[in-house]
Parts: sequence; structure tokens; C-alpha cells
Amino acid sequence: MKRQHLFPSLGIAICAWAAIVAPLSHAEPQAPVTITAVRLEVAHANRTARFIGKVKVTQTQAAGSFVLESDAVQVEYGGTGKGGAISRLEAQGNVVLSKPGNPPEMATGDKAVYTPAQRGQEAQLVLSGRSVTLSRGPSRLTGDRLVYSLKTQQATVTNSQGSVKATFVPQ
Repeated sequence: MKRQHLFPSLGIAICAWAAIVAPLSHAEPQAPVTITAVRLEVAHANRTARFIGKVKVTQTQAAGSFVLESDAVQVEYGGTGKGGAISRLEAQGNVVLSKPGNPPEMATGDKAVYTPAQRGQEAQLVLSGRSVTLSRGPSRLTGDRLVYSLKTQQATVTNSQGSVKATFVPQ
């Protein structure tokens, strides 16, 4: 009986990451997504799936791979959309989003929260923590909060402790 609930929940978690990966990397939304973790806990009654311990989410595409690594990832599903729709996704602890390439791209922080478009709100990704860093090759941008709109592809970086710091290196 529990096994029947596990597979739909796991599929929901994979679909959630595909929803993040495609807009951020201009990727192929149907490309395979692989998730590895030390443990997976599914609480179907609470509509959550939690990947714990050395979590690594990889989407392999023709243009390369997109990787998310963190200590834990929790997916909340069953929102206001279709049955099983993702309502929130949160990665916590040592969050690293990376896309190898030339130049490689990376975003780091302590926490990443993805909320899909719902009830008039657009989909967004918020990366936060002591040192949120965005890098593209040798260029870097640092603050303590990044808000990225998946609809407009606009990002806002702030630093509650002072100034946002940017270093741009011409390629």
C-alpha cells in the first residue's frame, strides 16, 4: 500500500525540479532528471517528499547538465493546480546550483525556495543566506538574497548587511 504512494510522490519531486531547471538554464523541459540522496521520506498525508543527505539533482541535456546540490530538499505538492501540482520546493543547507559550460555558471546560498505560478503570483526562485554568490566564469555577484522571476527572467540581489558587490571580468 505505501509503495503505491511513494512512486507518485517521487514523480512529483522530479517534475518540480524539471520546472526549475528549464527556465533557469534555457533547457529541455523533457530531459531526464536524476535525484540521489542518502534517504527519501514521503509523507503522503502531508503531501511532502523530503530528500535528505548529500542531495544531488541532475538534469542532463544536449547542451550540458544542470546540477543542484544541498543537504536536504523538500517538495510540497497538491497545491491549487492540477492534482499533485507542486506548491513549493525548498533546498536547505549548502545549496549549489551549477551549469557547467564555457564559462561555467553557479549560484550558492544557504537556502533556495521555488514557488510556481499560482493565484496571480508569478513563479519565482529565492536564494538566501549569509553569502549568496552568483558566478559566471570569473565574474561574481554577492549579497544575501536573490529573487529571480521565471516569467520575466529578471533578478534582484540585495544585501541586508551592506552593499551588493559585483566583479565583472570581460570575456
